[in-house]
Amino acid sequence: MDAADQRHFEQTRRLLENISVQGAPEAIFDALAQCAPIVGGLVGSVRAGVGAAVSHVVRLPARVFEGYISTPEEHLARMLSPLYDAPPGALISDTQAITGRFREELRLLADLRAAGLGETAGYKLATNPSGSSGAEHCFLTFALDRRQKFTARHRRLLARLLPAVQEALERIKVPLIPSQSILAQIVDEDTLGFLCVKRALRLVELNQRAHTLITRYLPDVRIEGGRGMLDRFVARAIEQTRGGRTWPVIGAQGSAIEISTMLLAKEAHAICEDVYLIRIREFAAASAARPLGESGLTPLEETGLTAKQLAVARRLCSTGDSYKQCAHELNIALGTMRTHTQNIYRRLKVQSRAELTARFR
Repeated sequence: MDAADQRHFEQTRRLLENISVQGAPEAIFDALAQCAPIVGGLVGSVRAGVGAAVSHVVRLPARVFEGYISTPEEHLARMLSPLYDAPPGALISDTQAITGRFREELRLLADLRAAGLGETAGYKLATNPSGSSGAEHCFLTFALDRRQKFTARHRRLLARLLPAVQEALERIKVPLIPSQSILAQIVDEDTLGFLCVKRALRLVELNQRAHTLITRYLPDVRIEGGRGMLDRFVARAIEQTRGGRTWPVIGAQGSAIEISTMLLAKEAHAICEDVYLIRIREFAAASAARPLGESGLTPLEETGLTAKQLAVARRLCSTGDSYKQCAHELNIALGTMRTHTQNIYRRLKVQSRAELTARFR
């Protein structure tokens, strides 16, 4: 390493070391831009057979980010597969990993070009054990201006800076993916879709499951697809789940999702600012083995519920109202509403309002 590179290395390392616990991922990208021409990127992880979780999008245009997360799972897996065997500190550019006809088919590259961006690269951070799901590979993605390319010099500098990058990310508690601190006890990434957004409703994290479920149920919540889809969904989800309400959505085939929101306070979770966690759980349609009505779903009237329980169950299935609102409309106490609901779930062997709605619309 020559004297100029040594100066860039020392300057970047000092910037990384000075990022405080209240810092943001943008500060890490800004520091690394001193030794490589980085415009933006994201923090993420990938596991074989599970898909990618994205954390903290940094100055990527919305079209590019949505193009990334909506890339078909098999294409995304192929794009990121070189990171599996790469050692920590390695930089894998798209010109290395995406070649031939695959490069022509990948719509994401067209989105990058349209946004004035050029070469991108995955920067391997670490490989962590992840229980029965195997290893989890954490990485940063860097995007360059269209006139720039990654060079051997950039690769050498970034490889040497890896310990400082890892320490900075650990200090600011990024990424927020389930194997790390914030969501470990809250979500099961394999079955539950989740998004994290800041108070200003700016998306900072989601997993592939969330994107799949949102795309599948968009027509059922009357949200327009295409560019800005995620922003529209987030705003609607926050609105529909105010006051601790859940938002049940019935799909065209009788399946359903249940959407709920909770605020993760920075003091409780050691993060730099408060974020909303939006959780999406899917329930399958009613089994064909059950006695069915003309609609193809078991009629509530044939379940043996009492008259009071039937009134409560109909209210739960037909509205997105909170328990308090349902109790008010039925002219019963909130405690009575909760007791009826628990008895209904127990009798019908369901676990939640969305599962009740999916089976007994």
